[in-house]
Amino acid sequence: MVRRILPSMDALRLLGIRLSAHVGTTADERRRGALLEIDCELFFPFEPAASKDDLKKTADYSRVYDLILREMEKEYHLLETAAFRLAQKMGKEFSVQKAVVRVRKLSPPGLHRLPVVEAEGSWPKSEEA
Repeated sequence: MVRRILPSMDALRLLGIRLSAHVGTTADERRRGALLEIDCELFFPFEPAASKDDLKKTADYSRVYDLILREMEKEYHLLETAAFRLAQKMGKEFSVQKAVVRVRKLSPPGLHRLPVVEAEGSWPKSEEA
């Protein structure tokens, strides 16, 4: 697993979220569902929340988790779409400087020797973040 680190930026990570979701290129695969694992990284300064120990001034990870579960109830054809949309939603919902989401399909059908396929989406798209 490749992890990109932004220098001098605090990060909140939710790692290894496992769930079944309707992601796949065929109707049968979407109907059956797929076992996925999701990592979410949110980059933002901790100082405003940490200085006052105030949950309201941070990205509450229980809300981040709930958003992931809610979004993954939708049907997607591509892992890339799921990763991109999750990253975009995270960035906008939690006003973070950068969001990175990795969505892994565990044991993809038809690829018995390939244990994992992963798509990584990030927000915003500019390299300045």
